Amino acid sequence: HNQVMMRALQSDSPPAYIHLLNPDTVLEPGAVLALRSAFDRDRQIGCVGSQMINMKRGLQPAGFRLANIRTEFARGAHTHILIRLLFSRPPLIYAGDDTSQIEAVSGASFMVRTAALGEVGLFDTGFFLYFEEFEWMNRFRAQGWAIAHEPLSRVHHVGGAATKLSQDREVLVRSPRPFYWYQSQRRYLYRVLGVTRGRIAGLAWFLGYALIACPRAIFSRKVRMRFVKNEVWDMLRAWTACGSFDHQS
Repeated sequence: HNQVMMRALQSDSPPAYIHLLNPDTVLEPGAVLALRSAFDRDRQIGCVGSQMINMKRGLQPAGFRLANIRTEFARGAHTHILIRLLFSRPPLIYAGDDTSQIEAVSGASFMVRTAALGEVGLFDTGFFLYFEEFEWMNRFRAQGWAIAHEPLSRVHHVGGAATKLSQDREVLVRSPRPFYWYQSQRRYLYRVLGVTRGRIAGLAWFLGYALIACPRAIFSRKVRMRFVKNEVWDMLRAWTACGSFDHQS
């Protein structure tokens, strides 16, 4: 993606906008034009994302808030109750919510304003795969560019098809995520939160898992089905490895 964007920007007729799209998507008519039109409505928008639709024709989250220490504790606890207790603003934003609070949009279909890239830069090549779009959008926001959601840009998204990383919890219980998922997640927290808060966020995941998820799993099959195979071991391997590389942009 970086190589293509650099070549486009260095061409004799550079584009004003670049649309990034996953291979496991199907666009409804007008989806690209709707993204393009969003930039005209607000000159401060640096990045705008589509409304993602799953293969059962249900709406996927319209936007996200970036990770912090509380989100990692709740994620480790594997319980939705904590989301309601810990967050006045839930990390997932759905259609109809206040979309002005969006901090990131789905990386499956989004468009960026190329005029912003001189300040923001391109993708961080320290990531192999996963979380790189969230880290990029954090840099857009740090430079004063807004992240927006465009509901008229409707894109159907299989999810996980490109990497075979299933979204099905029953599959994840039997089949582990690739290890690079955990490495990317660690780098994402370091780059967005800083080294100290990133480490605390990683520790918060383990605390949530040990203090809440494990005791509840003894009595609840539903909680056990939220676990991912080898998750704790892979998290330990990722977070006990030397993280000095992830401190660098």
